[in-house]
Amino acid sequence: MVAVVFRNCLAAALRAFARSGLYSAISVFGLAIGLGAAILVGLIARNETRYDHFLPGYGHIYLAGAMLIPTGHPVLFDAGTPSWISAAMAPRFAAIEAITRVSLQEVRLKRGGVEARENIYWADPNVFDVLRFPTLAGNLQTALRQPDSIVVTRSAARKYFGRDAPLGAAILLNDAHPMRVTAVIAELPDHNTQFESGVFASGTSSYSRLTAVNFINLTTARAACRALEVGIRKASGAGRWPLIAQFLGESVLYTSIAAVLAIMGVELLLPAVNSFLQTGATFAWWREAAQMAWIATGALLLALLAGSYPALVLSAFRPVNVLKARSVGSRASLPRLLLVGAQFAILIGLVIAAGVVYEQRIYATHAALRVNADQILVIRTQCGQALEDRLRNLPGVLGVVCSDQSLLTGAVFGNYELRDVSTTAIDIYSVEPGIFALLGLEPVAGQIPPVSRSAAGFVINETAAR
Repeated sequence: MVAVVFRNCLAAALRAFARSGLYSAISVFGLAIGLGAAILVGLIARNETRYDHFLPGYGHIYLAGAMLIPTGHPVLFDAGTPSWISAAMAPRFAAIEAITRVSLQEVRLKRGGVEARENIYWADPNVFDVLRFPTLAGNLQTALRQPDSIVVTRSAARKYFGRDAPLGAAILLNDAHPMRVTAVIAELPDHNTQFESGVFASGTSSYSRLTAVNFINLTTARAACRALEVGIRKASGAGRWPLIAQFLGESVLYTSIAAVLAIMGVELLLPAVNSFLQTGATFAWWREAAQMAWIATGALLLALLAGSYPALVLSAFRPVNVLKARSVGSRASLPRLLLVGAQFAILIGLVIAAGVVYEQRIYATHAALRVNADQILVIRTQCGQALEDRLRNLPGVLGVVCSDQSLLTGAVFGNYELRDVSTTAIDIYSVEPGIFALLGLEPVAGQIPPVSRSAAGFVINETAAR
């Protein structure tokens, strides 16, 4: 009996789908776009909340940061802390089980004919008591006990040694210090981690609702057009529950098709979205049952919500009133009008929000900089006269100047005493004088020092002058 009812409901749903092809296509593809966007947003949000989750016990690992309060400036937060802070923290906080220090530095590594500059972490010997990276070779617990020890990732091992487990092999650091490989760890994630390198050396910072509404609205609007069908079926002896099952089944069918299309769209678009947003979100639905369970549950709830109203309303119609062509639209008009109003209100709000975000982005990347940075390329590396000369000779290069990295981060400041004996914090950037001409900055008063590495002087902005 159940199989017969299911077969009849499925046949009716497919006939309704084919009979109103344009409406069905709009409903399904519109819902697929909305579900796909919702899945993408969920994947990106999930990715952003899973930083360093690959580390065992990540929920109990904390990074000690510093709060800087420059005079006359907003509070600054820095992920780095003084090296002595670990010794001061350990006796004051009984909940600390272990504390370790790491310090990032760019060095030159050389092995045979392979040489490259790498970021490495100088770390305390107990660093892997806190950061328990997956180990491929060696013993992490003792890996950094010797002062010449170094731990590398498998990709670094293959790069410099040509094999996965070069335990005991030596590599030259900064052309002067031989380091011995004592362990090999798995690759760090490309994203979702605050670690910039997987190389550790023994050394000493303590560590989419709108589319769903649209689908529901289309479903309720279409339902009133099927009142005659319901009247005929009820007059032929159909009960209310089979009619409810039919309409809910149609809604589940539409939503299931849309969900499959949404998953296909996410698979195609996720790489491009990751590249644009610089994230590492993954969609491994075939091996993450919980992920698919959430999607299936959401799709089912949406199908029940979309199909429940027309199912309950239409199945309650009296056949005599429907067949006499009495109006049934008035009972469904108010909810439909509310949905339409809410839909357009949300749409207008989203359009306004998108416009504001776009204008803010344009302001932040252009007007707020006060410089023309459209054709400026920033290279983070050690800057020397030889490098400048080679870059300056490249075709299309109009100018080359050097500055320290604080020009980009704004994180370097000092407290200075003014003429009135008051003290204020001033951001200090070390730059070559040619940077002003390159960025199109003209002095309001005075003159820019000549372009020379030996030139010395201070150039201040209008805020500092006041």
